[in-house]
Amino acid sequence: MTCDPWKPVLSTLHGVKQPRNPWSDGPEYITQCPIEPGRKFTSEVIFSDEEGTLWWHAHSDWTRNSIHGAIVIYPAPGTTHPFPMPDDEEIIMLESTYRRMIDYGKTYMLRIINSVMNADMFFAIADHNLTVVGMDGNYLKPTVASYVVISPGQTMNVLVTANQPLGHYYMATRQYDSVDPSYTDYNKTNTATILEYKGNYTPPSYPIFPSNLPTFQDFIAADNFLHQLRSLASHDHPSDVPKDITILSTQGTKVKMLNYNETVEIIFQGTNGLDSSETHPMHFHGYNFYVVGSGYGNFNPQIDPDKYNLVDPLHVNTIAVPKNGWVTIRFIANNPGMSMHKPPANLPQCKASFTTWLQVLDHSDKFVPK
Repeated sequence: MTCDPWKPVLSTLHGVKQPRNPWSDGPEYITQCPIEPGRKFTSEVIFSDEEGTLWWHAHSDWTRNSIHGAIVIYPAPGTTHPFPMPDDEEIIMLESTYRRMIDYGKTYMLRIINSVMNADMFFAIADHNLTVVGMDGNYLKPTVASYVVISPGQTMNVLVTANQPLGHYYMATRQYDSVDPSYTDYNKTNTATILEYKGNYTPPSYPIFPSNLPTFQDFIAADNFLHQLRSLASHDHPSDVPKDITILSTQGTKVKMLNYNETVEIIFQGTNGLDSSETHPMHFHGYNFYVVGSGYGNFNPQIDPDKYNLVDPLHVNTIAVPKNGWVTIRFIANNPGMSMHKPPANLPQCKASFTTWLQVLDHSDKFVPK
């Protein structure tokens, strides 16, 4: 990588776990120093079990807004997707506009990446159903929906079949705003691109807009979608949820030292501080984690664990903590080094207030760079 901007910068491979290689993970002043303007840095990338869509982006303040791109990881030779192969595929960054030509009867895979800095987004295609088959480089049980909601930093693989009358249809996104409902002074712009069928027909005066796109503050629509999603949990793509937990989270602001292969449970509590609670995304560097439970209000340690999903929970690297609610995650500390669990927005106040620091020890220096 060569740094040409006017300020130092680093990039991270969002969702690539980099086993025993945190030194190329990207968070500035955490695992490495930023690249100075005019200097170069050679990064070692180690893929493990990732499969699907991830992305890379700058990791220095707001530079992620314009310095980013997609990472597509195909199945290994001799294997295939756990769903019928699409006829074509398209990468969709939720910050770009373009026109997409499609053939009637074909199925397309949309690799959706929410590269927006700090906003959950609704996404829908007029008159077309979406089948969600992957998220954050992991497969899901195919879930049919008329819209999706995707948090900042998340990726999602969606199948769409061109089975509607020949015409022009909008693919549209709209911000999901979960802050105080009385606050309405925010950008209400819809962003859209056109899905255009090939063929001999009279083009419509205007493309059809998705009437099923939820409104800006429709938290029920957001919850209804997210609660449908489950890991594939098949023989070829098993769900290995930690059952015997050795480390439980405690409230505090400090670095947590973990031994190699310890099983960890963390509960993220979203509270209504200063009457400004909102849905809050959290991203884990160096790990995927299982989202075993979520709910509203304060987490109840006597009741809520009985409702955990330990069979086929989401296996992701980014999750949204619901407004005035909680999320419980589990993972195995099997990636030695320093890792950061934080909001995707690289703002100093976000990193200071919502960041968890984990240092995993394996009592050796074999992976430490010389």
